Amino acid sequence: MKVISKNLFFRSVSLQDSEFIFNLRTSKGKFINNVGYSKESNKNYISESIIKESKDLEYYFIISDSNEDVGVVRIYDLNKIQKTFTWGSWIILDGKSPLYALISAVMIYAFAFDYLEMEKSFFDVRNENIKVKSFHEKTGAEYLKKNEKDTFFCFDKNNYQILRKKYQKYIGDIKILDNKKLGNISNNLF
Repeated sequence: MKVISKNLFFRSVSLQDSEFIFNLRTSKGKFINNVGYSKESNKNYISESIIKESKDLEYYFIISDSNEDVGVVRIYDLNKIQKTFTWGSWIILDGKSPLYALISAVMIYAFAFDYLEMEKSFFDVRNENIKVKSFHEKTGAEYLKKNEKDTFFCFDKNNYQILRKKYQKYIGDIKILDNKKLGNISNNLF
């Protein structure tokens, strides 16, 4: 699976990405659950994610620009009946364009809302992760509740369409390349 925009693209993770993901999570993943996290558990998790993607249950992407891999993001807890999803495990390397966060967020929403035909996203952010909480608030996420560890948000298809239109010049067209459906079809989503 590939999701392609003007400046970034996502590709499905593979076992060859294990070292990159491990290094990214251990160096930048302080707001992600890393309890018991090891190189071996990382490889096992990637293997499980590949199987889940083949069943359309979850998607784990490497975020890349034209030069290198720059991050990871995951979409999971897909509920095809209620048309809801969760996304997270979102990490971008330090020193990259500040637009990469915005572009990759819109890309994950495009994939979920346009391609998977979801209607609403529910997600949580660690309370201490002030920058990411602020990002979601500024991009239109609705605050739901807070507990001692996390702040919970939702973001619907209408919010996505507003966000996409506002930042279209940075994002460009978003295309999905799905190797499973009819060989290799491209769906131009916007």
